[in-house]
Amino acid sequence: MPLPPHNGPRKTLADFPKPPLYTRKDHLGRKIELVMFGFPINQKFILDFVNRYNLFPDADEMDRISNGLVHLGVAVEGQLNACFIILKDDGKYNSESLDFAVVIASNRTQAHLDRMNTYPHFERLARFLGLPPDAATWVFPEERSSRAARALKEERNKII
Repeated sequence: MPLPPHNGPRKTLADFPKPPLYTRKDHLGRKIELVMFGFPINQKFILDFVNRYNLFPDADEMDRISNGLVHLGVAVEGQLNACFIILKDDGKYNSESLDFAVVIASNRTQAHLDRMNTYPHFERLARFLGLPPDAATWVFPEERSSRAARALKEERNKII
């Protein structure tokens, strides 16, 4: 399933296209994949984030990235009603590959997709991350290893 196109700058959630609802098979027998909306990030971003906020200054680089991931996850979930996920593996293993995302909506149910209309912290989340709003996009989650994806299967995750 192709992701909805990203055409030009977007500043509010209403500017972004919405995918069809997730289903194992639609009426034509096609699978509509689970996608989530948010800000994809990589290890380099995490290190820059940690440096920007001067977090864990005495730790080595790998510990700063690991601790930064935990800090970022706790902050966005607790203060911005967003969720931190691992992205589907793209086969690239370097600090530039997009491995994670801070997400605010999904196509799992209509209620989750409706967060594209009701999520109140979009601009605040972008500022906190230090990213422009149009850096947000639809992404594929790694369903096998992500805590958030496991919670989805157990129907506990109200965000995605």
